[in-house]
Amino acid sequence: TPPAPAHAATGRLVINFSIEFTDPEGCYQTDDESTTYLVANQTDQTAYLFSEPDCQGYQVTAVRPGQTRADIYLGHSLYIR
Repeated sequence: TPPAPAHAATGRLVINFSIEFTDPEGCYQTDDESTTYLVANQTDQTAYLFSEPDCQGYQVTAVRPGQTRADIYLGHSLYIR
């Protein structure tokens, strides 16, 4: 798991166009109905997508600040600090 947060990310984090978090911090669950995810990271921190719920399992990918990824498979939770 990534290191403990020093402060919350500033900005918006959007998952699959329908789940949005403002100034996100911590672990969030993704939509379990999907197998492919779109993550738009409009924050100042990197977001990490994990293979299992509760930010467990292996890290599927990282979405850097300002990056949008629409080709993410098999992610079930997302961590941002």
